[in-house]
Amino acid sequence: MRVAVFGTQLYEKAFLELASQRFDYTLVFFQKIMTSATVLAAGLPTICTFVNDILNASVLAQCAQNGTKLIGLQCAGFNNVDLQASQVSGITVLRVPACSPPIISDTLSLTKPGLLIVNTGRGALIDTHALIDALKSGRLGRVTLDVYEQEGDLFFRDLPSIVIQDDPFQRSLKFSNVLVTDHQAFLTEEALTAVSLTMLQNIADFEVGHPDPAKLVEARVLTEPKS
Repeated sequence: MRVAVFGTQLYEKAFLELASQRFDYTLVFFQKIMTSATVLAAGLPTICTFVNDILNASVLAQCAQNGTKLIGLQCAGFNNVDLQASQVSGITVLRVPACSPPIISDTLSLTKPGLLIVNTGRGALIDTHALIDALKSGRLGRVTLDVYEQEGDLFFRDLPSIVIQDDPFQRSLKFSNVLVTDHQAFLTEEALTAVSLTMLQNIADFEVGHPDPAKLVEARVLTEPKS
C-alpha cells in the first residue's frame, strides 16, 4: 500500500524508510506541509502528517473526496487537526501517544514563587500570555521551552532575514530566565525510530480493523448540564 507522508524533513526520511521495511508500505514523500493548496494525495487512503500540517475542515473535506480514510500523526499533539471535521468526513486520526497534562493557564497564578517549568511535550500545554504574566510578576524562576503553541511559522525553518511577527514569542525571548529551543528534544535516533514504528503500526492496526484506542484521537463532545 502507498502512504503519503507530508512535510518530510531530510533527518526523518531515513528513519521512516527503515521502519517501513517491517511493513508492506511504499512511502510517498512530500516536502511541503499539507494545506488547502497542497492536498496532493489523491487516491491514497492513508496520509501521515506532522505538527505544522494544517488539517482544517476544508483540507479534510478534500482529503475525504480524494479517498483518504486515515491520518497518521507523527506526533502526540493534534491541535492542528479539526477533529469534528475529521469525524464528519469519515477520516480516522491516530497519533503517537505521550503524556498530556492539563493546559497551563490560570494555574500559573497559583504557583509558588521560583517555579521551574520545562515543556518538551506540546506547545499548546502552556498559555503564552499567562506565562509572560507569571514571568513579569516573578512567580516563575526559570522557563525552558522546546515547543511553542504557535510554532508552525517559526520552527523547522531557516529565518535569518525574516522579521518575526509573533509578539508573545518575541516577548518571551527577552526574559533572561527563559530558554527556547526549536523543537529539538525529539531529535535522537531512539525517538525518531520509535515515532516512525509507532505511526506505521497504527496504520497496520487500522488496516485490520483494530486501531489502538489509546492512540485514537476524537473530538470531545461537550454537553451542557440539564437545568
